Amino acid sequence: MIVHRPLEGTFKFARLVLRPSGWYLQCVCETEPAPLSQKVNSVGLDMGLHYLVADSSGHIIENPKHAKKSAKKLARAQRKLARCKKGSHRRKKAQHHVARHHERMANQRKDTLHKAARHYVDGYQVIAIEDLQVANMVRNHGLAFAITDASWGMFRHYLEAKAESAGRQVIAVRPHYTSQKCSSCGKSVEKSLSVRTHVCSFCGYIADRDENAARNILQRGLQVMARTGPSSSRREGPEPSGESPSALKREAAGL
Repeated sequence: MIVHRPLEGTFKFARLVLRPSGWYLQCVCETEPAPLSQKVNSVGLDMGLHYLVADSSGHIIENPKHAKKSAKKLARAQRKLARCKKGSHRRKKAQHHVARHHERMANQRKDTLHKAARHYVDGYQVIAIEDLQVANMVRNHGLAFAITDASWGMFRHYLEAKAESAGRQVIAVRPHYTSQKCSSCGKSVEKSLSVRTHVCSFCGYIADRDENAARNILQRGLQVMARTGPSSSRREGPEPSGESPSALKREAAGL
C-alpha cells in the first residue's frame, strides 16, 4: 500500500473507494485549521477562457485547458471502445482505458483549481469574484466545452471553502460590463470581443482587458463590503434594471 501522506489530527473514519486507477482507502481526520496571518489587502478576480484567472494586481493564471489537450487521446480511446464487441474482454479493457483518461483529466483540473484557490486565500484578506451563472452560460453550445473545462464553479467552491476556514472574505458581484467600463475613470469604453487591450479614450488608462475587468470587480466588491460590513462570504444583490443576463454571455465569448 502506498501512503499518500501521514495522517494528521484525530482519526474519524475511513472508506474504501474504487476508481479506474485502482482501490483507495480514504481516511477522514479532524484537524484544526492552520492559522493564517491577517491581511489588509484585497484583490479582484476575473475568470475567463483566455486566462483562467486574471487579478486586479496584474497577476494571471494561465488556462491549462486539460480537456482540450487530452481530446485526441480520449477520442482515440473511445473509437477503440466502439469497435469492440459488447461483453468481450477487450471491451472491458477499452472501457477501463477511457475511464482512466477521464479520471486523469479530473485530477489535473482539481489540482490546478486547488492551487489557484490556495494562492489567493493565502495572499489576500478580501477576494472579490464574479457571480457567474455557469448553468445558463453552458447553454451557449459554442462555449459549453471550454466553460466546462475551465470549471469556474468548482474554482469558486474551492475558494469559498478555503476562505471560510482561513477567516478570509469572498464577495461575489455582478459580472455585467466589467470589461467595457474603465476602472480608472468609470467611463464606458466599447470594444469588440477580439480586442485584448483596454485603452480608455477619456483618461488614457491602458491595461489588459481582463486586468481592467478584475479592477472593476474589486471596486464593486469593496462597495458591497462597505454597505453590508465584513463577512466570510457576501453576494451582491440582483442586477439593476437594464443589465440583461445575455450581456454576460457576450463578455464570456471574448475571455
